[in-house]
Amino acid sequence: MRADAHYVEQLTSDTLPMPLRYIPLAAIDEPESVEPMDLGPLIRSIRTFGVLHPLLLVAENGRYQIIAGRRRFYAARTAGLASVPAFVHHVTRAEAEALADADNLQCGAAPVENEEPAAAPERSDSLSKQLARHLAGIASAHRLLTEGGNGIAQRAALDLIHVHTTRSAWLIKAVDFLSKPQAEGDRPRQTLGALIEDLAADFGPEVRLAGTVLRVRINDQVYAARVDKQAFSIGLTGGIVALLPFVEATGGGLTLTATRSAEAISIDIGQSPTLLDPSLARSFFDSSWTTRPGGWPALIGAQALKTSVERHGGSVQCEADATSAHIRLTLPEQR
Repeated sequence: MRADAHYVEQLTSDTLPMPLRYIPLAAIDEPESVEPMDLGPLIRSIRTFGVLHPLLLVAENGRYQIIAGRRRFYAARTAGLASVPAFVHHVTRAEAEALADADNLQCGAAPVENEEPAAAPERSDSLSKQLARHLAGIASAHRLLTEGGNGIAQRAALDLIHVHTTRSAWLIKAVDFLSKPQAEGDRPRQTLGALIEDLAADFGPEVRLAGTVLRVRINDQVYAARVDKQAFSIGLTGGIVALLPFVEATGGGLTLTATRSAEAISIDIGQSPTLLDPSLARSFFDSSWTTRPGGWPALIGAQALKTSVERHGGSVQCEADATSAHIRLTLPEQR
C-alpha cells in the first residue's frame, strides 16, 4: 500500500464510521421503567472521565429514543451532565434490536469498571476471569450471527467474534510475556512496517465497534527495520489496548506513526481530542493506577508495551495536554 516514497498511510475501516454527536439529555426520551440498577461505580467513572462508550439512539419526531445505553443515560444525568456522546442511527425496529444486542454484548464483555489491577501472582486468576468473559461474548455473538437475520446484525456479530478471539489470544501471550524473563537465543524477527500493518488489520473490527478509526503512517525506511516479532507485537498491541478507552467517547481516532533516522526508530501512538488528563498521563505505566479506564487488560497492555520497548533497549513515555495524548517510543537503530 505504498502511497509514495516517504509514507504508507492506512485506514483500518473501509469507510469512515458514523459521526459521533453530543445529544442533550433533555432531548432524549427517558426509557421505560427498568430493573433496579447499582449505578454508583458508573456515576463515579463518568464524573471522572465522562461517558467512555457512546449511546446508540434513533431519531423519531424530533426526539431521540435509546437503542442501547440506559445505564449510561441514568448515570450521566445523575452525574450532572448536560449532554452525552451518541451515534444516531436511522434504522428499522429489527435493525435497532440487532444494534442493541451488539452494543450490550460489547459492553457486557468489558472489564468491571473498578476492577483492581492484579499483582503478578494473581494474573492467572484475572486472566481466567477475562477469558471467561470473552468466551461468553463469543457464544452470544454466535447466536447473534445465526439468529440476527439481517446484514447489520451479522456484521456486528462477526466483528465481535473477531474482537473476543484476538483479545483472548493477546491476553494469554501478554501475561506469559510479562511472567517470564527474557528468553535467550535467537527469536523470530519481522520488519517493523509489516508488523504494524498486520496489527492495524487486526484492530479493524474493534475500532469499527468503538465507532472510531485507526490511521497508520509508516515511513518507507521503517520497512527495513527488524524487531523481535512476538515481543514487539504483544507490546504495541498493548499500547493500543491501553489507549483505546480514551478514544471511544470522542469520535476521534488513533494515529500510529513510525519513522526511522540514522540513530533511532520513533513510534508515536497519538489520540486527539483526548479524555486523558495530563496529570494522569504521568501515571500511564504505573501499576498502582487502580481506576484506569479499560481495567486490568489496559494495565497489562501498558506493562507489556513498556517491557517490550525496554527489552529492545528503547524508552517509552506518555504525554497529554488539553487537546491530545501521545505514547512515544524510541528504539535505538540496530547495527
